[in-house]
Amino acid sequence: MEAKTIFLIAITLVFIVVSLSLLVTMSGVSKNLPSFIRDFTESIYSLIFRSPYNICEAYQDKKVSYEEFKTLLVAIKKGSCKNVSATVKLTFSLSKDDIKKLPKEIGISKEELVFFGKEEPMGVGGIIVKGNPGEYPIKIDDKIEISAKGYPEEDIIIKVKEKGCDPFDDVCDLACSYKRGVCDPLCYRDGKKEDVVCDIDCVDKNKNGKIDSDDLDGICDLDCYNNFKNPEKAYDPDCALLKINNPTLASSYGLDDVCDPDSNGVSDGICDPDCAKDNFICDPDCDGVVSSSNPSGLKDNDCYTCDKTCNGFCAMACSASDKDPDCPYGFIDWNTLEECCGNGICGKDEDCESCSNDCPSGNTCEDFGKVCCPKASDRDDYGCSAKKNLSEGEECGCDSQCNATLLCTSGHCCPANYFWNGTACSNRTDVLIVALKANMKKVYSDDQIKQLEDKIKEFIQTLNKYDSLGGIFLYLDEDQTKDIIGTKVTKPNDWNDIDGVLDQLIPKLEAKYLIILGGYERFPQALLSTTIDEIFGIAGGSDAPYGDINKDGKYIIDIPIGRIPDPNKGDMEVMLKTLETSINLHKSGGISLKTYIAPIMGCGGYDNRNWNSGKCFCQYIWSSSCQPCGSCCGCIQISPISGKDFVMVLAHGPGPVKEDYLRGGCLQETTATIRNIDVSNSFWMSMACGGAHIRFKETVSDSIMMTFLKNGGAIFIGSTNLNYGGMDSTCPAPGGDECIGTFYALVAKRFEIGKRIGDIYLEGKNEYYNKYKCRWVSREYHYHINHLFGDPTLKIKEMW
Repeated sequence: MEAKTIFLIAITLVFIVVSLSLLVTMSGVSKNLPSFIRDFTESIYSLIFRSPYNICEAYQDKKVSYEEFKTLLVAIKKGSCKNVSATVKLTFSLSKDDIKKLPKEIGISKEELVFFGKEEPMGVGGIIVKGNPGEYPIKIDDKIEISAKGYPEEDIIIKVKEKGCDPFDDVCDLACSYKRGVCDPLCYRDGKKEDVVCDIDCVDKNKNGKIDSDDLDGICDLDCYNNFKNPEKAYDPDCALLKINNPTLASSYGLDDVCDPDSNGVSDGICDPDCAKDNFICDPDCDGVVSSSNPSGLKDNDCYTCDKTCNGFCAMACSASDKDPDCPYGFIDWNTLEECCGNGICGKDEDCESCSNDCPSGNTCEDFGKVCCPKASDRDDYGCSAKKNLSEGEECGCDSQCNATLLCTSGHCCPANYFWNGTACSNRTDVLIVALKANMKKVYSDDQIKQLEDKIKEFIQTLNKYDSLGGIFLYLDEDQTKDIIGTKVTKPNDWNDIDGVLDQLIPKLEAKYLIILGGYERFPQALLSTTIDEIFGIAGGSDAPYGDINKDGKYIIDIPIGRIPDPNKGDMEVMLKTLETSINLHKSGGISLKTYIAPIMGCGGYDNRNWNSGKCFCQYIWSSSCQPCGSCCGCIQISPISGKDFVMVLAHGPGPVKEDYLRGGCLQETTATIRNIDVSNSFWMSMACGGAHIRFKETVSDSIMMTFLKNGGAIFIGSTNLNYGGMDSTCPAPGGDECIGTFYALVAKRFEIGKRIGDIYLEGKNEYYNKYKCRWVSREYHYHINHLFGDPTLKIKEMW
């Protein structure tokens, strides 16, 4: 109880002290209040708060009334503020005459000792006002500082630190433009320009918070009609009307070629002739109809025509069918815009590389002493990097960071045709990736090609980081190739010309793997009609010559080849997706062959003859764990194939024609059904005739192999022409027939954890050539028409 009692007494004393202190500071009351009460109040305050009461500190940065202002003047004059100045905001205005009356009103100084504009104290006990020009030195919302300075007698100094707003004085106050609900009439005058921000409270006559036809009042304020945006979207429609009613006067006001951007989308009853121009400002009143407000019948395309271009503007006429990048769902309102490249804003998914027009808008990285490199560790919001002119071996993210003689390869600056091998720049490579720029440009834009190049860079960096493989990407028909071997491809549709360049390039770089980018029209296959059999007059396209570098004329490959294709009419997503799949598999340690299945013929269903290619393959590869005509190797429909790691198919295919299919056993499939199953990260081998033909494939939907890759498949092995198989009741050779069954069986038998698919395929393929010959065609036939599509550098990380 004792502690509570003390607390209540303290609270009561505080209340009394504060009340008395207010009385003390009020000049009118303090004269009549006995001095001992004032002294008692200040003593009690000091006793409780352990410091003397200071009115200047109490009012610091607060709004004060006129009476409180006078109280502060008295306190400072009497020294009650202990050399502390008072900074306060006023709720009133005082003219010069009002200020001259202060000395008499509060009993300090004299009227003749009131000075305006003096810079230094005079030491006469006067009042010095350093305020606004004109008749009102201090006014509403001014922030002032009151202090005492000078010798022998201190002067009271009143200094305006921040100007406020008084709409009733004799000058235009800029601050009024920012004060809600206040219009300074001297800032809103016909034909005048005060160089202040347009105040919406002045032009919005009907006070509905926006500009419309009801705001016409005959005043054209030149501060309210210009080519700049106003934070309150304020503009004066009378200026637009003046252009129609009195164009000569409007011209003298400087209104020619002015269309206020704040009028965008506003129907104010006036068609401004300058707004009807193409300027990304929509004047709805310029509707193409002759009227008193549109005497020329002007039509503003920014309102009534959808430009379907990314420019930070969407016309009212835009609908979803127009697919305008700024408003792909059609016009909603003027502020609802989608992010797109070209709108002048650097969006969160844009950078100096993907959208140099917007990032940084109106400038380049070089303007800031930087280079464009979104992959740099020190990239800014625009993708610009301050790291530049890097030397050989220094870490980099882009070519732009290296000095002029170097390129950024594998994350380090190296000379052209060199790459970072982990310790130094080297001029040899493990993986050679090639394409033909001229053929790419026939179907792809520069942006699409750049997208592919970026993905290839990512692929090479992944090879280096996760597989310790060096890689280099070259256009065989560009000077970078010529710089290495002294020549380049000059006939990009001639496989002999291409082969001649590769015969020099592969040994020069000591490449171990070759990856070809593009389908038949992008990178033609060799037509070996003179060395292998033609079927129905059609030569089987082959990649084998490109991997043969000993020039013996047999086209037996010396290094593994993988092709990442696209259809003749182009589809960049096939190549991008195949590379992305491979990148992710390298990061995860390789491809899994844990689960498997083999839909084959000869176990029921369509064409149930005694095909032994499939049966003997299963027996040779899986033995008792997967018997022919069982659940894992037999007449199997499409749905069980979904999600399997490894699939070997024996079915009929169309051969070298346009549309693909798989027909045999329980399969009756087209590309449409392949799209509906899960083939992600899968490895397929197809014995179907023409199962990997590319010469006549115009679109992805024409090719099962390309559909497979575009939907996330990893590796596809198939042929470009008709395959041959056996019908023996036994298995006289691995895979049964010494034809396609034996070929694929020799490849699959070499599957081993840790080995790369390309090496496995090369070994199996060459063993087939050296040991076996299909009875119906030449030794070279199956060897040359069967190919690996995908990344040959992928390792097997696990298997059955």
